[in-house]
Amino acid sequence: RPTTESPDDLMAVWNKLASSTARNGWKGMMPCRDLSNSRRAKALVRLKESELAWHQQAITKLAASDFACGKPTKDREGNPRSWRASFDWYIENDTNCLKVMEGKYDNTPTR
Repeated sequence: RPTTESPDDLMAVWNKLASSTARNGWKGMMPCRDLSNSRRAKALVRLKESELAWHQQAITKLAASDFACGKPTKDREGNPRSWRASFDWYIENDTNCLKVMEGKYDNTPTR
């Protein structure tokens, strides 16, 4: 689909939301400082797949995820680790943003 939205617009949405994700001592989602040619190309592909408003919804949903904001978890061996969502991860392929919208990174209720 043709788009008038630019990779810079997508990066601005990412950075605006990422800047408010640090909490509970976690660093939050990683900001994107600049658009390389590779990032620009991948972001443009994502914008051709879905409009900027859709991505804003997905990034807002991701920003609410403790896991995506660096909450420490344990791997299969019980070793501590924390992962933070990055712009590169988000634009890397056509499935990462879909997984966000499908709820894969939603917080799970504690019992």
